[in-house]
Amino acid sequence: ISHGGGVFMHGPTFMANPLACAISLASITLLMQSPWQRRVRTVEQSLIRHLSPLASLDSIVREVRVLGAIGVCELHEGLDRDGMAR
Repeated sequence: ISHGGGVFMHGPTFMANPLACAISLASITLLMQSPWQRRVRTVEQSLIRHLSPLASLDSIVREVRVLGAIGVCELHEGLDRDGMAR
């Protein structure tokens, strides 16, 4: 490949691996046997309760969104990551 071009095919290292597939199936089985939907609703309510007050900082915060177990606080301007690292 490095000398004559060509294509380097690469898939996830777990692709079609029987052990990884068995572990995935076991993980999904455990998930489906648990009260995961109730847990997600609980996390969602907690995120709404704790993130919603940030919306009052409207000069900084553009929008606060929550969907399931994912909470987002969108800012008007990006953060200066380099400045934060100092």
